[in-house]
Amino acid sequence: MGERIPVYINCAVEGDLDERVIIRLLECTDIQCDRMFNAGGKPKLIERLPGYNHSARFRPWVVLIDLNRNSQCAPALRRSLIAKPGKFMTIRVAVRSVEAWLMADRERFSDFLDVPLVKIPESPEELDNPKETLVNIARSSRRKMAREGIVPKHNSGRMTGPAYNSLLSEFVRGGKGGWRPEVASRRSNSLKRCLTSLKRLSRGGGDAD
Repeated sequence: MGERIPVYINCAVEGDLDERVIIRLLECTDIQCDRMFNAGGKPKLIERLPGYNHSARFRPWVVLIDLNRNSQCAPALRRSLIAKPGKFMTIRVAVRSVEAWLMADRERFSDFLDVPLVKIPESPEELDNPKETLVNIARSSRRKMAREGIVPKHNSGRMTGPAYNSLLSEFVRGGKGGWRPEVASRRSNSLKRCLTSLKRLSRGGGDAD
């Protein structure tokens, strides 16, 4: 048998961390990213979805978006975003955000932040605000870089620290001590569904759910 020909797709994400996450997930498949569209925020991503969906009539697209508090569940959010998805459109929803997916690899995330394993939630998808939880966990990190980079400075008015995206992206890239999507999917149903969907796409199938 010959080598499998990789599938090329366009990707659209909310921001920098989501971009790193989807690239890491594609590495688990035979899918290659043709073009990456980083919207720079969820409102802008939603605004551009009709155009992406139009393009998905002719070429494969994968859109990664956080559930947050915008809907009760991932299927409801997907239906509200696009009533009639294009033939090659795949929308994957992180419950409630990609931060939950990262924390779902509890052992590696515990090591990354250098905090006791007991501090990492066992069911991250049940968190009301995974990003806030992650930042609060980082406050007790024994790594100065994590405390100063992930946690916002006092009275800064920001939700995250100055190196939030870069430090978490370092973890997502994988390698020794990095994020393991397959392991994390055991504690995150939305991540498991995303991986299943991408693997189906790599074999030429569509987005079944």
